[in-house]
Amino acid sequence: MPGTGELSLSQILALGCALSMNNIGIGFSASITGLPFLPASVSTFFCSFGFLAFGSRLGRSAFLQQIGEYTDPVSGLLLILLGLCQLYH
Repeated sequence: MPGTGELSLSQILALGCALSMNNIGIGFSASITGLPFLPASVSTFFCSFGFLAFGSRLGRSAFLQQIGEYTDPVSGLLLILLGLCQLYH
C-alpha cells in the first residue's frame, strides 16, 4: 500500500524471505567456524527479534516522524551500507 506506511502481505513475505536468506549465510559461517548449531540459532533468533523491535520503536520516534519524507532514501542508504559492510568483512 504505497504511501500508507504499511506493508502488503506480499511485501512482508518478500522481506521475510530476504531476511531468512541472510540467516542462511550466518548459518554457513557458524558451521564453518565450528559453533554449535543450537546456541547459534537461538542467539540469531533473539537478536533478529530484538533489532526488529528496536527498529520498529525507533521508526515511530518523534524525530523520525518529523523527517518522514526522507525515510525512504535514508533506509535505502542504510541497507546499502549494511550490505557493503557484510561484503567486505
